[in-house]
Amino acid sequence: MPNNASFQPNTDIQVRRLGIADADRFKAMRVDAATESPASVKPTPEEELEKSIDDFEKKLEWDSYNFILGAFDGDQLVGIAGLRRDRGKKIHHTAILWGIYVTPHYRARGMAKSLVRAILDIAAGIAEITQIKFSVHTRNAPARRLYASSGFETYGIERNVIRIGEESFDEELMMMKLR
Repeated sequence: MPNNASFQPNTDIQVRRLGIADADRFKAMRVDAATESPASVKPTPEEELEKSIDDFEKKLEWDSYNFILGAFDGDQLVGIAGLRRDRGKKIHHTAILWGIYVTPHYRARGMAKSLVRAILDIAAGIAEITQIKFSVHTRNAPARRLYASSGFETYGIERNVIRIGEESFDEELMMMKLR
């Protein structure tokens, strides 16, 4: 697995692996995502704020079981995406795509698609990963289209996964077979 993977979705934006030095920016982006897209992010902004920088540094440890990419416009982090899998021998063939978020100003520019493609390219290079799962709330039509166009297929709906006040959100369960 490359330790310093770098991807170029276009000439202005660089997609690269996030490392421990990016923990502050990563935490800020997770808080922004939880604030701006509460139905798409399971922790609340307050729960993300309560986590220490050490918690975020641990999430940014890079190995074949966990990796997080960031999209940068210069030095500014404008998008994130991660992939993780369990270490258990019976289940380490399934990876979970998670945490895809692009700041509102950078949406509709192909940024999320570039992040997803970069994650899928890395996952395809890890022989043990044979499938990738993902869930997206059913009211997020642009995200659902993105994942379908990236090769994910729906395999179910999980009801009432997210609850914000009195409102509940269902999630569409999606999966892609790599091999």
